[in-house]
Amino acid sequence: MEPHASPLSVQIRQAFDREAGEITFGEFLERIEARSFGFLLVLLSIPSALPLPAPGYSVPFGIVLSLLAVQMIRRRSQPWFPERVLQRKIKSRGDSKVVKGMTRFIAFFERMLKPRGASLFRTSVFPSVLGGVILLCSMSMMLPIPLTNTLPALGIFLMGLAVLEEDLAFGLVGMVIGLLGLALTTAILVAIAMFGAEGVDVVKNWIKPGAD
Repeated sequence: MEPHASPLSVQIRQAFDREAGEITFGEFLERIEARSFGFLLVLLSIPSALPLPAPGYSVPFGIVLSLLAVQMIRRRSQPWFPERVLQRKIKSRGDSKVVKGMTRFIAFFERMLKPRGASLFRTSVFPSVLGGVILLCSMSMMLPIPLTNTLPALGIFLMGLAVLEEDLAFGLVGMVIGLLGLALTTAILVAIAMFGAEGVDVVKNWIKPGAD
């Protein structure tokens, strides 16, 4: 775990509080103090994990999360990105609802984090298991289908916080939520295969039997 001078929520707010417009992903990374796997997992999953619309984030961020997950499985010590990813542009508006929601959401969970079962994060197995679940969740995030984004992204978000602070409790909860999201995604894909585009509505009605 990399030491960090200020909470991630503060760093994100400060990074977006500068000029509005578009910046590259690489420029954004230069504005935060650390580039550990935990920081980046949280940063890239939070737009899709929020109960706020954040169009355009799930697919590109899902691709980058997949890249991070593969590196975790292979037990790289530091994340690496190709130049093409670093040059990808993202919107920079510090006063947007998404940015405000991101920082508040992260700050809420940051208060509950503490090192629990830290030794497991230093083994060769547990981080690879997390990476495997994150890889599957990120693939679900990339599907342009309703209901396949939020739960997997929330699972990645919690696992990212777990990696950041070496908190086993957050890691296990994140894995459970991520796997539930994957089960929902599988159900949606099966329903679409059986019923076509109306399959999503079938799953929605199954989740909420009282819905019309």
